[in-house]
Amino acid sequence: MPRKRASLRSTLRTILLVGEGPHDQAFLQHMKSLYVERKGGVRVTVKAADGGGPGKIIDAVCRRYSPRDFDQVFILMDEDVPISQNAYDKARKNNISVLSSTPYCLEGMLLDITGQPVGEDSRQCKKRLQEQLAGPPTAHESYARLLTRERLDGAGHPTIEGLRNALLGSSAF
Repeated sequence: MPRKRASLRSTLRTILLVGEGPHDQAFLQHMKSLYVERKGGVRVTVKAADGGGPGKIIDAVCRRYSPRDFDQVFILMDEDVPISQNAYDKARKNNISVLSSTPYCLEGMLLDITGQPVGEDSRQCKKRLQEQLAGPPTAHESYARLLTRERLDGAGHPTIEGLRNALLGSSAF
């Protein structure tokens, strides 16, 4: 007689993390690898949006994923393009938390966390960080040497702390 499978939905908290692009997705995957235990109480899905600005990203997430399928949904976006009030309202209406990579972008945030000069714009940040990664910025393994769990734990950056808490299973953000 076949065994009944317990519903994953009833036993695991589910989180959707969406990065603005492939670099953000790789970094979020790196964080998942550091903080989510294989047999833990959280199931995390990491995806990338196709860019196009904050409003388009929020629209795409709302179209592609049902917030009812996840306990928490987060979008990690660069701060270099302002998010309109309409976009924030749509995210809030769909129970989506928008997290900002500050200063400027993901790479600026990561340089800041490592105590390095950020630069004048996103382009400089991307160039500086890419020179320090162990591989391409689209591969989550590339972030492992520079952004260890200890470094992220001590970062003191609200976006990193919120992501870490979500991945560790804390319902607070």
